[in-house]
Amino acid sequence: MLPKRLEVQAFGPYVKKQQIDFTQFMKDRLFLLEGETGSGKTMLLDAMTYALYGKSSGGQREDLESMRSRFASEQMPTIVDFTFTIKEKEYRFFRSVEVRTKRNKEKAYKVNVDAGEMIDGCFHPFFENPKLRSVEEKAQELIGLSYLQFVQVMLLPQGKFEQFLTSRSEEKQDILKTLFQMERWSSINGWLTDKLNQKRNALDLLKQQMAADLRSLNEESMQAAQQTYASLTEQIVQDNEQKNALLQQQENVQADLLQQKEYHRWKEDYKLKQQQYEKEKQQEGQMKQQKEQVLRWKQMQQLRHMYQEMQRLQKAKELRKAQYIQAKDRKQKASQQYACLDEQNKSIQGYEEQIQTAREQLLQCEEQLRLLKTFDKQKQQSEQLATAYQAIHKQNIEWKQKNMALQKTQQLLQQEIQAFEQEAKQHEQLKADWQYYVLAEKRYQKQTALQEQMNKQKQAWMNAQSAYQQQQETLKKRQQQHDALYQQFLEHSALQLAESLQEGKPCPVCGSFHHPKPYVAQKAAVDLLTLRSLKQQLEEGKQKEEQLYRLEEKQQAAYALLKKQLKDIQTQIQELLQKPFLLEEYHQIKKQYKELIKAEERQSQRRQKLQVLQSSALQRQEQLEASLLQEQTKQQNYLMAKAEVAALQKRLPQQDLKQLQTQYEQQQKSLKYLQEQKNLQLQQREASIIEYNKAIEHYQTSEQEYRQAQQQLQQQQEQLEEEVIKQQVKIVELETMPSDTDIENNASEVERYFLNLTHLEKEIRKQEEYLAKIIWLDLDKLVAQDAKLKEELLQIQERLAQRQSEQKIYARTLSALQNQMKELAIIEPDYLRMQHFVKAMRGDQGIGIERYVLGVLLDNITTQANKLLAHIHEGRYQIFRNDDTTGRSRKYGLELSIFDTYSMEPRNVVSLSGGEKFLVSLAMSLALSMVVQARNGGIRFDCMFIDEGFGTLDEHSIADALAILQTMTQGKGMIGIISHVEILKENIQAGIAVVKTREGSYIQIRKGA
Repeated sequence: MLPKRLEVQAFGPYVKKQQIDFTQFMKDRLFLLEGETGSGKTMLLDAMTYALYGKSSGGQREDLESMRSRFASEQMPTIVDFTFTIKEKEYRFFRSVEVRTKRNKEKAYKVNVDAGEMIDGCFHPFFENPKLRSVEEKAQELIGLSYLQFVQVMLLPQGKFEQFLTSRSEEKQDILKTLFQMERWSSINGWLTDKLNQKRNALDLLKQQMAADLRSLNEESMQAAQQTYASLTEQIVQDNEQKNALLQQQENVQADLLQQKEYHRWKEDYKLKQQQYEKEKQQEGQMKQQKEQVLRWKQMQQLRHMYQEMQRLQKAKELRKAQYIQAKDRKQKASQQYACLDEQNKSIQGYEEQIQTAREQLLQCEEQLRLLKTFDKQKQQSEQLATAYQAIHKQNIEWKQKNMALQKTQQLLQQEIQAFEQEAKQHEQLKADWQYYVLAEKRYQKQTALQEQMNKQKQAWMNAQSAYQQQQETLKKRQQQHDALYQQFLEHSALQLAESLQEGKPCPVCGSFHHPKPYVAQKAAVDLLTLRSLKQQLEEGKQKEEQLYRLEEKQQAAYALLKKQLKDIQTQIQELLQKPFLLEEYHQIKKQYKELIKAEERQSQRRQKLQVLQSSALQRQEQLEASLLQEQTKQQNYLMAKAEVAALQKRLPQQDLKQLQTQYEQQQKSLKYLQEQKNLQLQQREASIIEYNKAIEHYQTSEQEYRQAQQQLQQQQEQLEEEVIKQQVKIVELETMPSDTDIENNASEVERYFLNLTHLEKEIRKQEEYLAKIIWLDLDKLVAQDAKLKEELLQIQERLAQRQSEQKIYARTLSALQNQMKELAIIEPDYLRMQHFVKAMRGDQGIGIERYVLGVLLDNITTQANKLLAHIHEGRYQIFRNDDTTGRSRKYGLELSIFDTYSMEPRNVVSLSGGEKFLVSLAMSLALSMVVQARNGGIRFDCMFIDEGFGTLDEHSIADALAILQTMTQGKGMIGIISHVEILKENIQAGIAVVKTREGSYIQIRKGA
């Protein structure tokens, strides 16, 4: 972790917002945090730990009141904003505290926290609704250190600088495990412990199961259970032998008992059958008489049948006689009715003539009614056809009018389309002209711009020319003035020479020594300075004239160039349009082109509309043609119906439909009556004829049957008399004789009696023979003996079932116990081996694997620390790890001791003085940082803060400490020292000065060289 920025407000002594940019110290790597006592140096460390963990660095200021500035007003919130980097990623943790005074004067504090990652300067929070606990856990997750480990390793606060040095093995183990990410060893130990627990649970479960099985048998050991099982097996064998013996005895007793029961049953049955036989024997005489009577009746049965047949024939004769008499009477009546048939025939013929007349009248009436109904129907149909014809005729007229209007619309559209298409060449020409005019217009715009530019350029040229001419005139005037003055100057110079001539001295011009008329000055001489000034103005004027000339030429050239460009554009416009460009013509062409575009759109719409109209017209024409065909058909149907109505109207009767219907109904009734009368006469005639024929036939049949009955009766009487005489039977006997069924019943009864009597005799003889063979025994004794044997057998069976059940339970349980013993012989040694290995790995009785690895790492740390301590006090102290225990703890292997080269004896670290302890702790802390960073995957210490401790050192020790710190800053780390020692200020250039005032403290940054 490398601090980047810290911002505080209303925190400790800092009232106003203070900000520290730690990146300023990356160059020097070592910086000093100085200030007076109580100025708030340590509060900056508290701010870091408070932002991350919500606690102060020293753990002495835990409440908000102690950390909030007492100088700040309630309106000013307490703010701690800490930004740092880890593995090139930037994180920000923020805390704020708002204060509010309640009505009861108590103060309420509201704490807000947030944490997130800074990506491209933007804050991305970790939590939507951050909580204090979640933010602190996130800090521990990112940094990899808890609060206590953080203050022990990265922030070394006042009074706790030597905590790692003097901490117990357990505390060092927790710190080193976190720093060196030794979780995998804990995971391995945990996994091994889990596996061991699983094996132990399996072993305990197996032993519990075995114990439960033995408890279920109420046995203390498996040997006792086996002995019990053997005893049960022997008892079961004995019980089975006793059971078999009892079963044999029971079988013999039951056989005797069954035989005696059978004897007694036969004996009782014998007695009953003896009684029944005697009873039956008493009825033997009566049954013999009944047998003889049955034989007599059977002999008389044929005679009785003949007698019964004679009686039947007598009754049949009497019946035939009555039928014969009835048939004779019926014949007489039928003959009388048959005699009246002539009169019935005449009546029927009269009825037929009347019916024929009525039918003719009815047919005439029906024809008239049919004509009337047909006329009405035809008339109605004709009217319907007329209505339909008129409707479709009207519809067709409307459709024709619509089609004509549609055709007119089509013609107009076609005319418009043709008219527009006739102007196609003109339109194409207009489009082409428009394209040319568009190009020409662009060039015209350029021409206009060039014209304006040329006018301006011409004006500039004219101005330059005018200025040049004016300058020429001015220069000419100045030249004249200069020449005049110069001439005057020359003349005046000559006059001055003439004036200065002295008699007897030669003239510088002619050399004459005689000067008869010397010059006498009449006006002032020309001033040479004025002449020079005028000469300079003249030179300047010439230069200006030259400049104006060049400007005039430049403006003229630019004007000529613009004029040429303008001419080129005009030539291009002329080539495009073959005439000069006129803006009015352009706007007119533009207007015409827009109108053409609109006209083309209208033309497209007209074409589409024409297509729609043509399609619609075609459909309408088809519909119209179909409708015209329908109209023609309906017209023909209507005319035909009209003609039929006219033809029917001529054939209509004089009466109306109601009168005809009344007449038709009367004629129908009359015809129906005549037909009914005729049918009645016909039925009567037919009935008379049929009756007559039936009566004749019935009479003849009855007469024949009557004569046959007389003959049969006479024959039966003769046969019966002959048989009666022959068998000497009286008619009375035949009359009193029972029926055949009764005779058969009597015969069956007699037969059953004698059969039963014979069967009883046989059964009695059989039972006598059986009873003679069996020996009689006491039945009650046998029953008692059988019951006793059953009870004994039941007891043995119950005892045997119980012992067999116990034997099965013992067998099953002993089998399971034997399997469990085999499994136990495998599991228990494996568990003991693993238990020994896991205890060794965990270090239950000594140093575990994790403590061993940490011891090796701690040796590396002490090695690095000893390299640093070699520069302190001439290498007097060397630190080493020992295996001594501290206190009652059994954990050892991470204790530290000091070897004093002066006394050549080891010392406890507690025996060091404050300054020595500080230097050794500093060396250990720095060595720890180096070893952790050197290991792949370890936590990276990019920064360390040391709070005080230098005040206990002398100058030599401070120099040694600075040498160590300077050595450390040669890497990538950054170290901050909190101290007020002056020698540190002199040796550490970069730093943070905390200035204490009455209104609170503030920060000043002091950069290095």
